[in-house]
Amino acid sequence: MNTLVLNPGSRWLKGSLYDAAGRLLDTHKIAIDEHEAQDAWLRKIEDVSRIGVRVVHGGGLESPVRFDTHVRDTIESFSVYAPLHNPRALAVIDRAQKYMRDAPVYCVFDTHFHRTLPEEAYTYPIATNVAQTYHLRRYGFHGIALQSVLAQLTEHLHREGKPQPRKLIMAHLGGGTSITAVERGRSVATTMGATPLEGAMMITRSGSVDPDIARVLSEVAHYDPQQTSTLLNEQSGFQGLVGSSDTKQIIDEAMVGKQPEALAFRIYVRSIVERIFGYYGLLQGVDALVFSGGIGFRNVYIRLEVLKWTDIIGITEANTYAFQADEARVIFEMIRNCES
Repeated sequence: MNTLVLNPGSRWLKGSLYDAAGRLLDTHKIAIDEHEAQDAWLRKIEDVSRIGVRVVHGGGLESPVRFDTHVRDTIESFSVYAPLHNPRALAVIDRAQKYMRDAPVYCVFDTHFHRTLPEEAYTYPIATNVAQTYHLRRYGFHGIALQSVLAQLTEHLHREGKPQPRKLIMAHLGGGTSITAVERGRSVATTMGATPLEGAMMITRSGSVDPDIARVLSEVAHYDPQQTSTLLNEQSGFQGLVGSSDTKQIIDEAMVGKQPEALAFRIYVRSIVERIFGYYGLLQGVDALVFSGGIGFRNVYIRLEVLKWTDIIGITEANTYAFQADEARVIFEMIRNCES
């Protein structure tokens, strides 16, 4: 019997089908809003004994967890923190269950990897009663991708006869950007917070900006909260600075000095470097820097530009690695032993 893994992102639904031995039988990628194409593909899949689904925000839920009404309610309640992702995950689950009624669904959460954050790392310095009532704390994201990259790094170093680094900084640079400090395999600090907006600059997201901008826009431009959220999540980052989300073209043009691409690229690199240096201080040193994500893995320019800054703290090409995360494999491995 086979295992179907579904990874709904902000732009794409990625599907992977594995047999009982863990062999990859099929992969599929469909635009997240092309529901008819998703139905046509799911309708053809047979002999599925279990389904694994990536969910961005699980609050405090452990991974993996079998999907039921309680899990649905939790995912729905945390949709306010991940409005681009959680509702789409639920829609994908409903669509899959329509065609595979007897296959149990297991959810794996991006937040789960960061459950090891110490209290001082996840606590916001705001009124405690407000934070506790409304679950306002740092959760962190990209956890499934980071698990995949850590496993690949371990395997790579083992083949080379090298020890596993104790102190790592992981830069996941894709549609979203997050920097994570990892000590002895455990997340101890990460840039994304209660939502995937916080931290470094991203493709369409601003990353961290002065939070009182929301009040300013409300008073001078009559923005409501949803308009401000749309601005910061969908109309900022490279999209806001350049008017494009094609990061390959933007970076290529930045490398030859074209404006405004060059400025946007400098802002992006600076936002990453600032956080790498901050985590170097928290860890009191770093053994290796690991890049992942579509930009971090595929674009050598970004890695070279970051390394121009980090040589002073001992991060050079010699202890820098890049891997393409395989989230589907992690999800499969996490649920393969779950009872069907």
